[in-house]
Amino acid sequence: MVDVGGIENTWERCEQQRRGWWVETVVQDLKYALRGFRRYPACSIAAVVTLMLGIGSTSAVFSVVDRILFRPLPYRDADRLVSVGLVAPIEPQEFMRAARTTSGRTTRNRWSR
Repeated sequence: MVDVGGIENTWERCEQQRRGWWVETVVQDLKYALRGFRRYPACSIAAVVTLMLGIGSTSAVFSVVDRILFRPLPYRDADRLVSVGLVAPIEPQEFMRAARTTSGRTTRNRWSR
């Protein structure tokens, strides 16, 4: 005699052969979730608020990171922009070497005289 795994296992395999079997499963899961929401409303509200905050903050961080890191700057010759400031202590020779590599163009701002 061939062992097929019991009636329940056979029923599941036969059920999954039909088209759209997953729709019934999803509807059944949604009904169960709604019953749980009605039974424990405080827990449901906490879960929904947590999801809202998580999705909102993730979207905000992604939009900032996307704009800063992945999109080009909205300036002509954006690859030639230079950040002015010291990040770490450098040797004077390195500073002079870096000063010679710039193109020599300068801009005058309202604070310079």
